[in-house]
Amino acid sequence: MSTTTTIESLSDKVLLHILSFLPTKEVVSNCLLLSKRWERHWVQLRSLHFDETYHLDYDSFCIFVWSVILALKNSFQSLKVTSSVQNVRGIQVRDLNTILHAAFRNEIQQLDLHMTATSILLPERFYRCKTLVTIKLYNVTLDCPTRVDFPLLKSLILTRVVFINRANMFKFFRGCPNLEHLDSTSLTISTDCGANHLEEEPLPKLLKTKVSYSSHILFPLLCNAHFLTARMDAATMNYVENPMFHRLTHIDLTFASDCCNVMWNWFIQMLHNSPKLQYLTIHKESLLPNEVGEVADEYLIPECLSSQLVRFTLKYYKGLECEVQLAKYIIQNSKVLQNMTIHTTLFDLKHPMLETFSLYPKGSVTCNLCFDIEETR
Repeated sequence: MSTTTTIESLSDKVLLHILSFLPTKEVVSNCLLLSKRWERHWVQLRSLHFDETYHLDYDSFCIFVWSVILALKNSFQSLKVTSSVQNVRGIQVRDLNTILHAAFRNEIQQLDLHMTATSILLPERFYRCKTLVTIKLYNVTLDCPTRVDFPLLKSLILTRVVFINRANMFKFFRGCPNLEHLDSTSLTISTDCGANHLEEEPLPKLLKTKVSYSSHILFPLLCNAHFLTARMDAATMNYVENPMFHRLTHIDLTFASDCCNVMWNWFIQMLHNSPKLQYLTIHKESLLPNEVGEVADEYLIPECLSSQLVRFTLKYYKGLECEVQLAKYIIQNSKVLQNMTIHTTLFDLKHPMLETFSLYPKGSVTCNLCFDIEETR
């Protein structure tokens, strides 16, 4: 007997799960070409992905979307809408509003809007979808109404998102009281006014956050996070004043700065404001000059180094003075450090690293030094 499992032998539940990973246009086309059994599958889809690039023009895209939504026999739980790069006008607000109305009527849990060519202002109805658990937004503009209500939202991924002003942004996040995961890249504010310090209420349930090219805007909201991944450039570090991160245990930082002093002073402040930090990883981009930074309070040792930090990793080490200064500071002042790992892509640096760092007195007698050679990115 053949042990090969053919696709026809799979259960309807498994087939529907497989189909949920494909763009809806492909699902419908393939199901109609196959057997009678397959014809009934697409109308039972629970996950929809409408991609404009699969259609000849915008009108045919809209007709297809409505044909599918009207033909569905079950409510759907997930919706992704992707606009075409060629459509410079983007998806029209009225059409998106109608699509979202149908989605919210079905009480969807996952929403992914990927506006490729033109940013779109999301309709007011979007801000009151109480069943959403996951939201992904790409290239959209948010102008929040008086009420924002996402009581079940756990995961939020924002890329190239624009808020009308700071007050608007804080209003949006106040409507996400149970948010646990926040990922933000290139977040901007159209008008940097309209908010005061009292409106900067941190996200109460936040566990994990990743921010890039927008760190200074969001930092006041992130202080309850346990895991922080951030890319910091000089402009961001000059602007942001770090809040206290009383719950933060893991930090993964990428420094993209041409000023060692700015990096150092921001970094030391971050350590002072993260008293429970246990795991620290530094990624260094090639912009750092070969110089030593001046630290205002170098001899005031952060609490996390005295009693918490157990693992430190420095990636893409090139032997610059600023890197040596950073690693030396950590190894000498960390009292409970167990593992310190330095990665480099330069094979010739391994033995000089051993000689350099082996000479420094360790703050922790149990610290294990490790030097790794990595392949070039």
